[in-house]
Amino acid sequence: MKTKLLLLAMLLYLSGRAQNIDYTGSWAVNTVQMEIFSGDCYDVLTIKKDGQYTLQNECYDDGNDPILETGNWKQSGNAIFFFNRKMKTNIELLDTKEDLKLIGKRKNPKTIEFYYNGKIIEFYKLIDEPIQTILFNGTGQLDTLIQLPSQSCNIDLCYLFYKEADSLSVFLPKDNLMHSTPMESTKIEKCIPINGMGSENIRILLVPSIDDSKWRLKVRIKQNKINESFKQIRRENSKN
Repeated sequence: MKTKLLLLAMLLYLSGRAQNIDYTGSWAVNTVQMEIFSGDCYDVLTIKKDGQYTLQNECYDDGNDPILETGNWKQSGNAIFFFNRKMKTNIELLDTKEDLKLIGKRKNPKTIEFYYNGKIIEFYKLIDEPIQTILFNGTGQLDTLIQLPSQSCNIDLCYLFYKEADSLSVFLPKDNLMHSTPMESTKIEKCIPINGMGSENIRILLVPSIDDSKWRLKVRIKQNKINESFKQIRRENSKN
């Protein structure tokens, strides 16, 4: 009897864990219960696996940076917490609280619903479609500019520095530093996500510790298929 109860408890625990929502990725946020599919003015929330998030909207681009808000996030069950919030404009995710907690409910595979202050907030999953992979193998310093096929791209940058230490920096247009790594060697390949939304190109600068240091880079460019995402969401929501 004890064995059956223990197995039942384990099954309930595992089923509860399996239902947890994966919040990572890019989401279109509908905060005002309006039809957002016909226009381009939507907030895009990018939740990264490294515990950081960004909120951006191309319609509020000041000519340099469409980022509206940045910060950190963590998850407990289906609750998501936003903290260390830094607002760059008067446009923010829901409100200006220092810490924000939301509990999500999956409406369908591409839509999550939240209830907040009497409003329904919906996150629409945006599809990243791999369209190009660029490989670099070499020694010494690398300084290269990669043109992006559109301004709706995200990038996975994977690197392997072998024995000698190297450092890697990624710049967006106008030499805005997007990401940098310390001077280090790597035993395994490491990957970092780069948000290229709104950018025409990225610059990659690799600085070696010695002239004949060997390294390998893989640049995987993914296009954010926003229109296709919205069409799919429309079809799924119309079935409900």
